[in-house]
Amino acid sequence: MDEQLGLRTWRIDGAFTTPKRDHREMMLGYPYNFNTIENIAWSELLKNPIVTAQCGNDGNRIATATETLRQTTQHSAQLLNERARLLANGAQFDRALRDAAAIRAILPGSGLGYLCTGDAYCQQGHYAAAISIYDQGLQAVLKSDPYYQQLQQQRIAAIANNNQRVDIIIRLPLDIIISHILPKERFLQQPNGLYYDLGSKKGHPQLVRFAPYIQSLRVSKKVFLDDLFSRAHFSNLMVLDILDPYSTPHGPIKSGLKMVAASLTHLYIKNGYMFQLRDILEPCPNLVSLTTEEVEIDMPLSTHYPKMKHLSIHTTSKRRGFDEDTVVDLLSRFPSLLSFAITPMPDFWLLTILYDHCPYPQRLHFGGTSNSSDNTEVHPSRKGVTLARLHGYRHFYMQGHDGRLVQRRSAIDGDNSTQAFTRLTDVRFSDGCSFHCGSFLAWIIRNAPNLKAINLLEPLLQPAVADVLANSKHLSKLEIRRLSEHGYSFDGDFEGIFQFFRYHISMGVQSTLQELIIRAGMTLSTKLRWLRFIPKLKGLKKLEILSSHILKDCVPLMEAIGQGCPVLEKLTIGGYYSKIDEGLVKPLRQYPNLKCLRIRAKSLSDNDLVALTTFPSLEVLYLPCGVPDFMMEKLRSHIPKIIIE
Repeated sequence: MDEQLGLRTWRIDGAFTTPKRDHREMMLGYPYNFNTIENIAWSELLKNPIVTAQCGNDGNRIATATETLRQTTQHSAQLLNERARLLANGAQFDRALRDAAAIRAILPGSGLGYLCTGDAYCQQGHYAAAISIYDQGLQAVLKSDPYYQQLQQQRIAAIANNNQRVDIIIRLPLDIIISHILPKERFLQQPNGLYYDLGSKKGHPQLVRFAPYIQSLRVSKKVFLDDLFSRAHFSNLMVLDILDPYSTPHGPIKSGLKMVAASLTHLYIKNGYMFQLRDILEPCPNLVSLTTEEVEIDMPLSTHYPKMKHLSIHTTSKRRGFDEDTVVDLLSRFPSLLSFAITPMPDFWLLTILYDHCPYPQRLHFGGTSNSSDNTEVHPSRKGVTLARLHGYRHFYMQGHDGRLVQRRSAIDGDNSTQAFTRLTDVRFSDGCSFHCGSFLAWIIRNAPNLKAINLLEPLLQPAVADVLANSKHLSKLEIRRLSEHGYSFDGDFEGIFQFFRYHISMGVQSTLQELIIRAGMTLSTKLRWLRFIPKLKGLKKLEILSSHILKDCVPLMEAIGQGCPVLEKLTIGGYYSKIDEGLVKPLRQYPNLKCLRIRAKSLSDNDLVALTTFPSLEVLYLPCGVPDFMMEKLRSHIPKIIIE
C-alpha cells in the first residue's frame, strides 16, 4: 500500500520498496542516504540488529521491540492462515491464495504458508499444483520446522489423490455413450466384432440396432431366437451361447438357428434337455465348434460334418456310458475332429476305434467336464494326441509311433519296454495321479530320452522316480507342488526328494538342474525338511519359491541360498496377493549374481523397500502395486528397470 507521505510500500514478496525521489527532493536536502538498499526482506526485520553504539538501556529495548515484532508477525501469520482456510471453505480461492502468499512473504522460513497454499489447491482439486508447492516448502524450510512433517504427509496425500482416476463413462447409459461420446464407426467396427449378453426382451431394440456388427451373442432366460433374428439381419454372428433353452420352446430356437446358420461357426448349448444332437447340427452345417450339455445323441445322424473341428458332449444325467453303436455313428460323422470330449466316458473300446474314424484328434477328454486349462494348441495337419484326460479308469493310455493310443496296464515292465517318446521334452503329472503309480511315472521318464522339464506333486517324487531322473541327461527344470492343506494327507516320506537333490548336489557345477520351482501352498516355513538341500545346488540359475505366506523363519534359508548358489540370476518369491514377512528381502542383497528379482506380494514393509535400494547387481525388479512414489523414485535411481505388476 503506497502512502501519500512517501513511506515505503510492502510488496507481496515480503520486501519493502522505496518510492523513487525526483531531483527536487534532492535539492531540498531530503534526509536520505541514497546508497540505502532499495529492497528489504521482511524476514530481515525480524532478526536482532547489530548495535554498534547505544545510549543507556537502548540495547535491551531494541531486543524487546524485535521480540514483540516477531510475536506480532507470528500472530499475524496465524490470523492470515485462519482467514485463508475460511475463505477456501467458502470457495473464495483467489483471496485464500493471496493470504497464503502473504504468510510465505512475512515468514519465508516457515512451512505454514506453503501448507496453507497447498491446502487451498487441494480443495480445488489442483493436486499437481499442490504437490509443487509442497515440494518448494520441503526445500525451503528446515526439518526442525513444526510444519515440516505435515508438508510431507500432505504431499503424499496429494500424490495419491492426483493418481486417482474416476471412470465416469461406465456410469452413463449405453445409449448416451454410443450416441454422444464414442464415434459411431469406431465403436461398431471392432477387430473382433461386438459381443452382447442378452437376458430378456428388454434388450431387443438395442441389440437389433447393432445387429450387422454383432459377432458374439449370449442369450439366457426366455429369449425367442426366431423373433429376435427376424427383426434384423445378424450377418456376422459367429459365436452363440444359449444358456437356458430348457425354459424356452423348442421350435423358436431351432428356427432361430436356421436364420443365422450361414455365419454361425461356434455354438454352446447348456441345459439342452429337449434337444437331439441332429436338431442342432442339421440346421447349422457350418459349425466348427460345438459344446453341448444334456443334449441327447441317441438318434443316429444322417450326414457328415467335415467342417467340425471341436466337439464336446456332456450328459451328466446318464449314469452309464453311451452304447457302442451310437458313439461309432457319432464319430463317423466328424472326420476332421481335432479335439473330442464326452461325458460319461464310454468303455475303453472307444480308444481302439477312435482313429478308424477320426485320424487327427490331438486333445481328448473322456469323463468329467473339461476346463480352460485343456485348451492346448492344436494343428490341423499334425497327427497324435498332445493332451489326454481319462477319468475314472485304472488303465493308462499312451501315444504310439503312429499316433494311436495304446493301452498299458498299471503294472509296466520298464526293462522290456521298447516304447520311446523322443519328442517329449516337458511332462506334467496332474493332481489326479494316484500316489501308487510311481512305476508308471518312472516308465514314462525312462522312455523320454530328451526330457528337459518335469512338473509333479510332492508325493510322486518317489525313490523309483528319482532313480530314473538321475539318468535324464537333459533334465534342467523341476517344478514340485505341495499338496493342499485341505487335500489328501501325505505321510511326509521325502526319501525320493532327498535322493533327487543329493544326486544333483553331488554333481556340483556339472549338475544339469538349472531351474527349480516350488509351489508350497498356503504357508512356507523351514519345517519343510527338504528345503535345506536348495542352498547346496551349485548350478541353480533360476529359483521360484511360491507360497501364500512365507514365514520369517525362512530368513536363514534365504541367507544360505545366497551363499550356496553362486550362479543364481533369477529369483521369484511370494505368490498372488501373498504375504511376505518383514526381513525376508534384506538377505537377498547378498546374492552375488542376482540380475532379476520378482516379488509377488500384496505389500512390502518400508524397511524391505529401502533394502531393495542396496542390491549391487540387480537389473530388473518386479514389484506389487502400492509402492509410494517417493520410494519408487529412489528405487529407479538404483535399478535400471522396474515393472509394477
